[in-house]
Amino acid sequence: MMKSKKIRLIMKKILSTFLVAIALMLAIPANAQLIKFGVKGGVNLNKVDFSSSTTSKSYTGFYVGPTAEINIPFFGFGVDGSLLYSQKGINPTDANSSNTTIKEVIVPINLKYTLGSSKAGIFIAAGPQFAFNLDKSASDGQRDYSFKSANTSFNIGVGAKLLGHIQVNATYNIPIDKSAKYSNAQVSGEKMWNCKTKGWQLGMAYMF
Repeated sequence: MMKSKKIRLIMKKILSTFLVAIALMLAIPANAQLIKFGVKGGVNLNKVDFSSSTTSKSYTGFYVGPTAEINIPFFGFGVDGSLLYSQKGINPTDANSSNTTIKEVIVPINLKYTLGSSKAGIFIAAGPQFAFNLDKSASDGQRDYSFKSANTSFNIGVGAKLLGHIQVNATYNIPIDKSAKYSNAQVSGEKMWNCKTKGWQLGMAYMF
């Protein structure tokens, strides 16, 4: 319980920082800031932490969707946000279990710091990611899953800006909330366990 309260307090501080940063950016005259829109896509490489003794193998999925970025010239700071369709998965090591696909709409919001310029440079980024499940439940033959309607995680990553339009990035996604509850599909009324997804997002964006 104390750990959960501490995480929520940290998240509130991070979100407050983002709101202040966005407010400052919007207060800068239009000719002093740079706003870009684009499209983003990439690969999800995730695993699942189960609260029971079940273990997980890696699952490869994808994400794609529109993105936007606000930069402050000469300071190196910026904020980006995206609205992405994402597929991740649950891939237990059980021989008789099948893969379970998690279909989500995800909204990552990252504070970025770039060394270089908006046309060419390297950057670090961090921020919250909000996910909204498109399915309510699924089964892999061994477990019945009940997905949360929404969950929160935290991103931290690095990347590079190239040729003024292209961005490549590697981001690690850390779960804060559980992704789903599950129970033994073979036993009615079995205890419900929790699971969380975590993993890498490797992607590219093209900014117009």
